[in-house]
Amino acid sequence: MPDCKICTTLPPKSQSPSYQAALAENPANVSRQGISLLGVALDGKVWKAFRTLSVTFLDNLTNDEQRQYREVIREWGNHINLDIAFTSERDADIRIKTKTSDNSSAVGTDALTVDVQNPTMYIAEKPGSSRFRTVLLHEFGHALGFEHEHLHPYANIPWNKQKVYDHFTRLGMSRAAIDENFFTKINQKMSVTAYDQKSIMHYPIEKTFTDGVFEVTENTELSRLDIHMARTVYPR
Repeated sequence: MPDCKICTTLPPKSQSPSYQAALAENPANVSRQGISLLGVALDGKVWKAFRTLSVTFLDNLTNDEQRQYREVIREWGNHINLDIAFTSERDADIRIKTKTSDNSSAVGTDALTVDVQNPTMYIAEKPGSSRFRTVLLHEFGHALGFEHEHLHPYANIPWNKQKVYDHFTRLGMSRAAIDENFFTKINQKMSVTAYDQKSIMHYPIEKTFTDGVFEVTENTELSRLDIHMARTVYPR
């Protein structure tokens, strides 16, 4: 993880528009009690079933670069009931900025709260690079409403928090941002099943941040539980 650009999710400006957007998009977002999901999904921010989810690129990409984006995104699309439609329209639901140094995304329907002239997703990795597919799979998981797996309520990662604070404050992150992205567990109102170390939504964790007792290497594929979760949240 020290050598990787970590993902930070794009928070809504406040919780009120986040809630209102989620409710307007999908009334079921407020009452998914009793559904058991594998992994951590924000049931309050999932898209309406069988809707078209439009995706656009805000920077000029070659046809081959666009093809590589489409191929990766469709790996999620193979397991969900949303129709992912790529468009040149600038007001698409998911607006991807590629000229950036960040990897980040709004979570699910929070994309609807982002000003239409702004991106809802940032991808720093370039098509053809070693981490492009991994990063894009991770960020598009956020776009579908899935949160970081290491924040799963049952994760219990034995962090040495001071080492994490020391490392990432040197990289310019605030202590509050570090808490939000590393330590603040997702408070789920619905049932979840076992924590999944193999999830594409998991941060890689170096042993140095756990005093040598725990590590997670960077996951590069959708795990079996990622796929199960996608099919459960967006059943065909």
